[in-house]
Amino acid sequence: MLRALRDKLAGRGVELVFVSADEPQDFAKVVELARSWNVRAPAFAVAPGTLGNFKRALSPDWRGGIPATFLVDHQGKLRHFWEGPILEEEIAPIVERFLAGEAVDGVTRTAAEPG
Repeated sequence: MLRALRDKLAGRGVELVFVSADEPQDFAKVVELARSWNVRAPAFAVAPGTLGNFKRALSPDWRGGIPATFLVDHQGKLRHFWEGPILEEEIAPIVERFLAGEAVDGVTRTAAEPG
């Protein structure tokens, strides 16, 4: 779904960056999965032992639910994030509002992620 959304928004300045928080021993599987999904660069992996720092740097509100999706502006400021699995109808309207210049700062959590 995110790849399809990326393709729809490609001409509007939206980039999609994949970040893996998998264990180092699983990195080869992550690379293979990214290739099978036709993930284009950039794609990154969180360095071993730094996941806590990574989470705090992205958002102090992130409880650690994975997957997590983050909307970051061109200046590197977090504008919205989704904790847990999301559907296109949950993310697309917020991205569209962001692209229209509206304030979208906030958090969306799935029903599996209380609060």
